[in-house]
Amino acid sequence: MRMGIDIDGVLTNYENFLKTYGTQYNYENHITMEDLDFTQYDEKKIFHWSKEQYRSFWTKYLFWYATQYPARENAAEVLQILKKEGHTIYIITARNSEELPEDKKAQMKKIVKQWLEQNHIIYDQLIFSGASKLSICLENKIDIMIDDSPFVLEEVGKYIPVICYDAEYNKNVKSTARIHSWYELLNTIHHFDNIK
Repeated sequence: MRMGIDIDGVLTNYENFLKTYGTQYNYENHITMEDLDFTQYDEKKIFHWSKEQYRSFWTKYLFWYATQYPARENAAEVLQILKKEGHTIYIITARNSEELPEDKKAQMKKIVKQWLEQNHIIYDQLIFSGASKLSICLENKIDIMIDDSPFVLEEVGKYIPVICYDAEYNKNVKSTARIHSWYELLNTIHHFDNIK
């Protein structure tokens, strides 16, 4: 099976990163922490940030997050198992999004490759997408996508099965399945294989 796997929110615990460092940023910059809304996917809406505050946060944390923040527990181990079982693994990430300055895009590609290697994440192909992952999934004949983004889950889910890595911000999004850990993903993939 050809599996599409997201980085932020699937290979990493992006939700935990935002809760930890977003609240720290608010504290250090005297931004209100009343009514933080972690059901939102947009950081500006979660933390009550202006565009300038949003840029300031990511200027401070982006490259630290991209190089130092760890992979989720058991991610590398489960990917090894899936690879041995014959699955083809496509890492599909929006890390090179339109919001990243042009001069940083090549640097981010290099950082992502290094991070995957440092965290022992094996894959067959690494694809940097824009905002939409649908065309990439269709072009590469992806059989199943694992993602956390409400937008990706809804868009891609109209055409291929999607497994949602659970987070507060995607609780109301329908998906083929919902998981909370990498071994739960492995079990879900085995179940999916058995009913195909």
